[in-house]
Amino acid sequence: MPRLLPIVFAVVGFGLLAGGAIAYQDTRSLLDVAVEVPGRIVDITTSTSDGDTTYSPVYEYEVDGQSYRHESSVSSSSRPTIGETETMLIDPSDPDEAKADTFMDKWFLATLLGGLGAVFAGISTIILIVAVAGRRSAAHAESTSNPDLGLPTDRRSTAATTASATSAAHDPIAGDDDRPANRGPFL
Repeated sequence: MPRLLPIVFAVVGFGLLAGGAIAYQDTRSLLDVAVEVPGRIVDITTSTSDGDTTYSPVYEYEVDGQSYRHESSVSSSSRPTIGETETMLIDPSDPDEAKADTFMDKWFLATLLGGLGAVFAGISTIILIVAVAGRRSAAHAESTSNPDLGLPTDRRSTAATTASATSAAHDPIAGDDDRPANRGPFL
């Protein structure tokens, strides 16, 4: 499972980033052609989950003498006021395509998806960097400590260890005990 974790985070992260990019582009293309028209809240949609109620305003606006309705895709815990006015941004070639001229209605979805996508993609990137660095560190440590692999080693430390073990085993002053001789170079 640990090897799948960064892959799952990357797939989720880049999927959310793609969704954020699509939501951004959708709003951006509406804003490129949008015409402002006055709208007003004529109804409120309620939703209850786990005892919490949220409210979404339903706007009514008029284009070329015909009335249209738009339900906000964003809901809030504060109840909007029926009759409240808001500027609506509509596509003149498709008046059903509209958004209220508020940050939440225009940018909330793109911001939410893009932000979460960046977090998930960032976490997967950090996990991958740490994993690669750990593997490189382990490979380097193994290559410098295992002469049987035929990889380069520090010859001086190997020679010093061998000479020290040989001299302690054949030194008559050290005696027959198994303790290493802890003497300086002049003793």
